[in-house]
Amino acid sequence: MANYVYNAIRFKEKDKAKFLQYLNQGNFDFNKLVQMPKEFEEMGGDHGEVEGIAKEWKIFTKNVQINFLNVDEYVEKFRNAVRANPEKYPISAKTVNGKKIEKEWEISVPDFQYQMYRIAGKVKYGFESWLDWRSVNWGTTREAWGTGISDEGLSFTTAWETPLPIFEKIAELNPDAWFRVKYYDEALGGNCGIIEYRPYYFPVGEYDNMAVVEYDNENRELKIIKTAYFENSQDAPERFNATIAQLEKGTVIHYSDLSDYKRFIDKLSKEQEDEYFKKWYIFAGGDLEDLEEE
Repeated sequence: MANYVYNAIRFKEKDKAKFLQYLNQGNFDFNKLVQMPKEFEEMGGDHGEVEGIAKEWKIFTKNVQINFLNVDEYVEKFRNAVRANPEKYPISAKTVNGKKIEKEWEISVPDFQYQMYRIAGKVKYGFESWLDWRSVNWGTTREAWGTGISDEGLSFTTAWETPLPIFEKIAELNPDAWFRVKYYDEALGGNCGIIEYRPYYFPVGEYDNMAVVEYDNENRELKIIKTAYFENSQDAPERFNATIAQLEKGTVIHYSDLSDYKRFIDKLSKEQEDEYFKKWYIFAGGDLEDLEEE
């Protein structure tokens, strides 16, 4: 079972409509920001490659250069070839005429169609399954649920991770709208943080991607002390405790317990480390009583 991550977005009341436009039947809908390809919407559960069908596909297309322009055409040609000559493609023939089964929470497709979705997805989008595609393009593997709305914010739950690419897309599409996200994992020990979009703020360096930040508790502000560019974030000095993404009209700052923790690696006792992550958990919106119950 996935860990739940609780995300709370704060925005200015005047910008409320810009965020509510991404709701669908009461829940925050990632597809309204980054649409998942239809191949992945239709494929159902992800259970890996169907090796026998994949092998027969390779035999069928061995003399063809498959690309995003012709993959759909050749998937249909392969389907017709399997139906016309099942003895030549016996594994594919077992499920080539199977039907999709839709239940309330589940889609099940025959192995043949499932593998064709994987093949087309890899060629056209660089991913073989919705699981891989969502992890990169949404930053999480499931849609949001449990959405709550107020005048100055909204909240929702995600699986495993906060959807950082989604927040960056919101900033890209609404370049004038400041917002801040606090998120925390239901489990203590990592995966808590703050994400802030600042319209028309740009670091000194055009390509700067790391920052030294401090959170001012009194004024409830994230202060940027210094920024710099590092080809590999692991090479940044330990004081660089946040990442930044420069967009066309502003900058997204991501400050988390894990990016901040590198300042303390091998410097804290087990008790101090537990206290460190506990403070981050509370800062990001977690309830200590809930944690103790867990």
